[in-house]
Amino acid sequence: APSRWSPRFEALVNRLLSLAEHPAVTVATTVCTFVGPMLKSSAAQRHAPFLAAEPLAARLVLLSVVKQIRVGDPELDDAPSCAFSRFDFADRGEWRRACGSLRSLIQQWLQSLVMLHPSSAVQHALRHATTAAAQAAQLDAPPPA
Repeated sequence: APSRWSPRFEALVNRLLSLAEHPAVTVATTVCTFVGPMLKSSAAQRHAPFLAAEPLAARLVLLSVVKQIRVGDPELDDAPSCAFSRFDFADRGEWRRACGSLRSLIQQWLQSLVMLHPSSAVQHALRHATTAAAQAAQLDAPPPA
């Protein structure tokens, strides 16, 4: 059995997560369409016992929390992602539909993560639940006045 994720798989996950962290809903949604199937891949299955110990897993969980919070309303100017939303969407309704699609994709990856290593996923979620919301707010907080 492998002792860690393969370097190529780890590099792929890191690059995808870097793109998924982008504040634009369209960029994150495009990338997230690949994350779910990737987590169901044979590479992820082979390395499931090590998922909980990997910083990549922690990053996936944090990102899933961050992207569940709806920020970036194109009709407001209270977060850096608002500018991307005005560029990408014609109106608030279109933006809300895109946010819903993104949330659905993220729920699929969370399900995949839990299926890979259920007990570790629950332990990880409990350990990080208290700080995830604060970190999420900092990632897309408006600049200080």
